Amino acid sequence: MLTPTWLPQPVRCWVDGHEVFSHEHQGATVPVVPGDHEVTCEAQGAGGFGRASLRVRVAPGRTVTVYYAAPLSHVSQGSIGLTPQSRRASLDGRQVLVSVAGAVVLLLCCGVIGAVAQWLG
Repeated sequence: MLTPTWLPQPVRCWVDGHEVFSHEHQGATVPVVPGDHEVTCEAQGAGGFGRASLRVRVAPGRTVTVYYAAPLSHVSQGSIGLTPQSRRASLDGRQVLVSVAGAVVLLLCCGVIGAVAQWLG
């Protein structure tokens, strides 16, 4: 069973690369053959974000419940596991990198605009 933890938006999930559901808030039971399976989920919106994957082993006649929680920002990773997951509130490496790069670009643009204004003035 795939169970999204509280989400503000729908979720898409795949088992072994095959989409099993989308637009689910309550989760779904997905029948699979016994063995190892790769479960991947992502929140929908802005082209999909918060992708996370988990490898699970399903024994014959058993059910494995997988929980997914979307991140708080579009640049962070989602959480997936065999227990209820919490939404990540901390900055991850990509978020810090994007923020620092944006600040550098902004400063460079201001410097170029200032230099051009001084050269023209």
